[in-house]
Amino acid sequence: RRRLIFIIDGAQKFLISHRPKKKAANMLAEMIEDTTKPVVIILAGGNGSRLQPWVAPKCLMPINGIPILGRLLSQLENHGIENVILCTGYRSRDIHEFILQRRTRLLRVAFSDAGENVAMGARLLKARGLIDEKRQVIVCYGDELATVDISELLNAHQEYDMTFCGAKAKIPGGTIHFHNGRSIARIIEAEQHYINIGFVVAEQNCWKDLDADAGLSEWVNKCIQNKKVKIFEHLGARATINTLNDLAYAESLFV
Repeated sequence: RRRLIFIIDGAQKFLISHRPKKKAANMLAEMIEDTTKPVVIILAGGNGSRLQPWVAPKCLMPINGIPILGRLLSQLENHGIENVILCTGYRSRDIHEFILQRRTRLLRVAFSDAGENVAMGARLLKARGLIDEKRQVIVCYGDELATVDISELLNAHQEYDMTFCGAKAKIPGGTIHFHNGRSIARIIEAEQHYINIGFVVAEQNCWKDLDADAGLSEWVNKCIQNKKVKIFEHLGARATINTLNDLAYAESLFV
């Protein structure tokens, strides 16, 4: 099964298709027509400065020969996701080329480029503006690999306004505990805490709480104050790729 890929680049729209007679405007309508199906927004604007000498976008860093973004898109395809918006910034054309060259094209993929030096919140709001406001959205980090079952995530989310994936992780250097919020009580080096790994499912009423200068965790924290928010515990393999050590760890998990 092969679907068309529709790409949005700022105000310009162009179509990559095996049916060139179909109008681009009609393809956009087809992409967003069925509001019962979620859209996944992937944050793919990072430059990976701590992964030098790598110079391409961080999401294209290969893990055992397969780019992070390629692994994530395959995971989404395998769980029945049909529509994806990529929030690009740094060297966005590299990501365009990668999408064009993918052999498996089961997804409709759109691009939202807010520029290089733009906060995460602004990137998400720009991408969110491409689709109907009632559409259910899943937000993923473009540098995070995790064997999250998307179907189970959506089932767990049904009665909530927002659901995000959390995983236990050791804090490098240990966790500092304070006494009465002032003096240091102790440091626990081996203690594990839940961290936000993305895969955030957000309903329409959550988006008004997203500030343009906010990060993903700041948005989740704000929604916790006045919305029904659930943590979906992830117990499987996961890796955030920020450094060369992270890269080596990811390659030990994802073959």
